[in-house]
Amino acid sequence: MAVKAGKKGETLHEQGSLRYAETLGLAGNWSDSHRTYQQFLTQYPGSEFANKARFGLGWSLENQKQWGQAIAAYQKVLDLGGKDESTARCQLQLGECHFNQGKYKESIPEFLKVRINFNYPDLSAVALLEMGRALEESGQPAEAKDTYGELVAEFPDSTPATVARQRLSQIVVPSK
Repeated sequence: MAVKAGKKGETLHEQGSLRYAETLGLAGNWSDSHRTYQQFLTQYPGSEFANKARFGLGWSLENQKQWGQAIAAYQKVLDLGGKDESTARCQLQLGECHFNQGKYKESIPEFLKVRINFNYPDLSAVALLEMGRALEESGQPAEAKDTYGELVAEFPDSTPATVARQRLSQIVVPSK
């Protein structure tokens, strides 16, 4: 006779499954990581860790440069309307997917949404840095400079602020 695991046993198995999927990704085995996240979501669709797995699904696709599928995976999480860190990270990565395809103008509002819709300072700092980079790439140096300045003022001790300071010293804004 099989013994049914209680809630604690299920939670441990869920966490172990997530860690396994993450480890596969860290090892660069993105297709197996993707498959493991899919299995997790099939087995535990209502898990408290489901958003983390949904993020991992998008992350594994993004790392395989499957931009459209990654965007769709991230958007599914955003459509659920959560405010947790995994959802905020999906918003950030949605911008990164556009940026990495050279769709800089499409990435800008996605990065801005990280600041507006979520309260995760570390992610907001990264979003400002990436938004500045997208503004630079889309030929808007004055706006990029303003964005980098905002980042340095609001998050002065962050790693993104260090990068922003470097960019600020290198950007040339043409005079009108």
